[in-house]
Amino acid sequence: MKKIITLCLLTVIGDSVKAGVQEINSYYSYDFVVDHMCYMVTNNQELTVEFATVEYSKYDANERVWAYEGDIVIPEKVSYLGYEFTVTSLGDNCCEGHPCSQISIPGTVKTIGDRSFASCQNLATVNIANGVESIGEYAFEGCTSLKSIELPESIEKLDDSCFRRTSLAAFVCPPNLKTIGVACFRECSELQRVVFNDNLRSIDDHAFQMCNLKELDLPENLTKIGLFAFGNNPLKTVTIPQGVASIRCFPYCAELEEIILPDSLETVDNFIGCSNLRKVDFRKCRWLTDIVLNGSDVKSVVFPDSLLHWVQDWGRVGPISGTERIEWGGKVKIGSYSFSNLQLDTLVLTEAVSQIEKWAFRASSIKDMYVKCSEPITVDEESAFTEFTYLTCVLHVPQGTKDAYSNANVWRKFSNIVDDLPVPTTTSVKNVKTESRPHTVYDLNGFSVKQLSKGKIYISNGKKIIY
Repeated sequence: MKKIITLCLLTVIGDSVKAGVQEINSYYSYDFVVDHMCYMVTNNQELTVEFATVEYSKYDANERVWAYEGDIVIPEKVSYLGYEFTVTSLGDNCCEGHPCSQISIPGTVKTIGDRSFASCQNLATVNIANGVESIGEYAFEGCTSLKSIELPESIEKLDDSCFRRTSLAAFVCPPNLKTIGVACFRECSELQRVVFNDNLRSIDDHAFQMCNLKELDLPENLTKIGLFAFGNNPLKTVTIPQGVASIRCFPYCAELEEIILPDSLETVDNFIGCSNLRKVDFRKCRWLTDIVLNGSDVKSVVFPDSLLHWVQDWGRVGPISGTERIEWGGKVKIGSYSFSNLQLDTLVLTEAVSQIEKWAFRASSIKDMYVKCSEPITVDEESAFTEFTYLTCVLHVPQGTKDAYSNANVWRKFSNIVDDLPVPTTTSVKNVKTESRPHTVYDLNGFSVKQLSKGKIYISNGKKIIY
């Protein structure tokens, strides 16, 4: 009987509290107030509440006045009507714009809501106990006095923009953090150092854009780096960890001089504004399928042996200005308009390049072209190169092949052909092991091959082989 009476009491209390819900504006509603702290009941059976906001003495379209302006200490428990409630969450916008300088959040809280402390410009100290699992979008955005913060090991995710435009000078990722959200630290202009943990898997778009990072030590288990994630930072050297498949994250890193790429890389984009980056070497990137270096000032590019088709249609272009040297690896078809408007000094084509399509180098002023192919590469139309290139470029071909190039379609238009390159060697092997990933062994048309036929010629690692 006692148990039944207790349950009924709780239900009545919960209903009576809900019936008296107060709403002070479109953001804030609450059930009861204790010590100027407003709470909303979230479960009247388990007796849990959400901290909704600090009490206002006045709130209208023209003015809002906090009833309490001191430091904020969120309690673990709060008593009301003789019952003790546990605080398990902080509501959206709960203290947005509050003039506090310090906040303390207990371990009973699991989630910190969106914009909870956004624009608290005096906030300098944040104490978050172990137990909090996530920090919502824009939670501390615009807290310009916040220079340091230590997060508990229970946190696994930082939501979008949660520390954006703060004054953090350094940040240490808690050990179980797996995701850093979109624009999480964007525009933290004083942020110079980030210590990543080994469990981090994803750094989302714009996460550290427009910070002041001078070096990066990315964790080995990282698999995603989002668009513009480290753009506009004074980085000098970056090593991308094994497992990352795509990088589009370093635009306007004007001091970036070197980037070391993993063999897992498949897509590369956005080095625009990287004025000190002179060379990008993709030879370790065995599975690379798409490269765009638009607007970069890269002077030398060495491509891998797995890039099968560079630029497939109008509007997709490679490096557009300043690139002086391009060297191709394996079986490749160079598509239409691929390198239009390039001011190349040097172009190197290996024997695995199978075809050059129309206008591929239409406006390029190539000074030296090294074609390491025993047989002239198929060129779709004479418009692949400019008339100026035919007149001024020195075409370097393998020894003994000058006559073949002088009589071949398109190549015969070059005024200066020199056979001063070593003769390519054909390697004969009895056994070629294919790897688990595709595009390691190709037929002469550039298609990957899983089963090899005896006596046929294939391409492996940029070289012709006879199986």
